[in-house]
Amino acid sequence: MALRRFDEVSCFDDYRVGDRFVTEPLTITREDLLAYVERHGPVPVRAYEGRDPDLGREMFPDLATLCLCFSYLIRAGFLRGHGMSSPGLAYLRCPEPVEPGDRVRVELECLESRPSSTRDDRGYVTFKVQMIAERGAVLVEFEVAEVVARQNALAQ
Repeated sequence: MALRRFDEVSCFDDYRVGDRFVTEPLTITREDLLAYVERHGPVPVRAYEGRDPDLGREMFPDLATLCLCFSYLIRAGFLRGHGMSSPGLAYLRCPEPVEPGDRVRVELECLESRPSSTRDDRGYVTFKVQMIAERGAVLVEFEVAEVVARQNALAQ
């Protein structure tokens, strides 16, 4: 598997099965959590308190973690504006919560890359995505299919 940077790929034709991408670390603060709750609530900061003694702490809700993961990928340069759409996600799991102070990175692996059989201006790329905390916990993982512009579409 080749470790690559987001700025090394600009279109469908640049992706190869086995390519891996890793973002720079990002620290998730308590202020990030509170800002999310303020803007997108009503999600209580202690959403899981009382359900399980191990979960009675501040944490990001699972779907907020998924949104954070995508936001961070886009800011890091994922698809570089050449994504055309996404047919969807598969195998979504959030095995551990994001906690304030977690230092995280996102890792992607290209699982499949195939040209469209009906449109020569695009191709389909499937990625395995994981957000991993420095403490070793996988916080969110899923597979996402992306429709990505081909080089010939960018030249037009």
